[in-house]
Amino acid sequence: MRYAGRRTPTIGPLLDWLSEEFPEVRRRFELRLFPTRIPDWTPYRLHLPWLQDPVQRWSPRVYRMAMDVAAQCESHGIPTVNPVARMTNAGKAEGARRMATTGVRTARTVPIRDRDHLLTLDTPIIVREDWIHGGPYDLVRAPEELGKVRLARYARPVAVEFIDAQCEDGIFRKYRAAVAGDDVVPVHIHATHHWRTKGDGNIKSEALREEGEAYTTHPDPNAPALIKAREALELDFAAFDYGYDRDGRVVVWEANVLPALHVSFSYRAYRKPAVHRTFAALTRLYLRRAGFPVPEKLEALRI
Repeated sequence: MRYAGRRTPTIGPLLDWLSEEFPEVRRRFELRLFPTRIPDWTPYRLHLPWLQDPVQRWSPRVYRMAMDVAAQCESHGIPTVNPVARMTNAGKAEGARRMATTGVRTARTVPIRDRDHLLTLDTPIIVREDWIHGGPYDLVRAPEELGKVRLARYARPVAVEFIDAQCEDGIFRKYRAAVAGDDVVPVHIHATHHWRTKGDGNIKSEALREEGEAYTTHPDPNAPALIKAREALELDFAAFDYGYDRDGRVVVWEANVLPALHVSFSYRAYRKPAVHRTFAALTRLYLRRAGFPVPEKLEALRI
């Protein structure tokens, strides 16, 4: 289920891919929009709340509707993948706390109560939103800079420990791996000159393209840790962004419940098989949770 007023960047490409590659599987999906009324529950085997996390941030009304549908599914014995009530587990503060319990390194993250609290924090830190992927941010390198932070522009501000993840070649690398159940799919590497590694700042070079292709065509070296991180978040699926500190230790930055997945062209066309493998892993998760068999061709879409 999804809400018409909100973009869901994973779902359209996934359903389009299934329509082309596995039409018999695509026919098992029924897309409904909130609000909805379901008079007959007997045809349904699985509930997929395809809503951008966390729902209560952008619409308490839709959150209540989604929780009502989830409760009805539970009463009919219908399982839910990534229940809306658990999406806040992937927030910056709660997510870091949960993942740290597994032994994986995360950036220490604390909610900022008010300006007086902000002024007591150790630096360097990054001030950012707890529940938003992207959004505003402030890098505070020294205590005297804390007073310059415009705290009013944040809805739920958190202070995130700044960990230097610059590589020896001067480049910052952020790795993304999708975890669906126990399937771990390397998706891409973002490589930039700036510590805030975003896709639009990617450095274009043949060496980095080859590095990205090598990452996406081999099993992720941190798969066991990422599976434990997913379990700690009590989610069925999430895409994890991670890097390495100056000592070579892996640092998991954050988890994305509904990540953008699309096929790139030109310079980053090498990502296409990785995105398709992510779609395959997600679909296998759905089919198994619904109690349906997984087609052999779909099962084979692995590294």
